[in-house]
Amino acid sequence: LIYGLAPAPPRSDRVRAHLRAVADRKGSPHLWRLLSRLDPKTTRNLGENDRVHIIRALEIMILTGRRPSDFYQEHGFSRPFCEARIVCIVPRRQRLYENINSRVVRMVEMGLIDETKSLLALGYSPSLRSMQTLAYKHIVDFLESKIGLDLAISLIQRDTRRYAKRQLTWMRSHYDPGSFLSPEEALPVLESMLRAEFPDRSGI
Repeated sequence: LIYGLAPAPPRSDRVRAHLRAVADRKGSPHLWRLLSRLDPKTTRNLGENDRVHIIRALEIMILTGRRPSDFYQEHGFSRPFCEARIVCIVPRRQRLYENINSRVVRMVEMGLIDETKSLLALGYSPSLRSMQTLAYKHIVDFLESKIGLDLAISLIQRDTRRYAKRQLTWMRSHYDPGSFLSPEEALPVLESMLRAEFPDRSGI
C-alpha cells in the first residue's frame, strides 16, 4: 500500500494454462522444485503447494528470462510513493498473550483437530511446509499419539506467542517507536491527527 509493487510483466493466459496443466499432471510440488532450482530466493517464501504464486513466479521467468527475486531486489521497497502516517496499535504484552492463548483454545474447540485429520486423509504429508505451521505440527503429533492434547495446545500457544514477538521485533525495526500505541492510547492520538489533517471537517 505504501511502497508499491515490484514491476512485473502482465499475465499471460497461454503461459498460465500450460503451467496449470503441468501442475494438474505432476502436482504443485513439482513446479516448486523447478522454481527452487531457478530462483531459490523466491521459493524461500513459498510453500510447495502454493500453486498460485509458484505459477506466477515461473510465468515471470518465462516471459522475461529474469528471476522474480531480481525484480523485488531492484524495487527495494524502501521509498514510499505516497505520504502516510503509520500507527501500530499493539495491545499490552500480557493482554496480547492472553488473547493468543484464548484464540488457540477456540481454534481447537471449533474443529482444528478434524481439519487436520481431513488434510492428512487427503494425502498431505506431515513433512510438508504447509503442515509444519504453528497449529498443524503439534496437532499431527497429538493424532500420532506422540503427545497429549493439553501439551499440543500449550505448544501451539507458546509457538504463537514467539511468532507474535518476532513480528513485533520486525515492526519495531521498521517503524518509528512513537508509532506504537496501545488500544487505549490510539483513539485520542488518531483523533488529534485527523483534526490536524482536516481542520475544516467538523465532527472529527
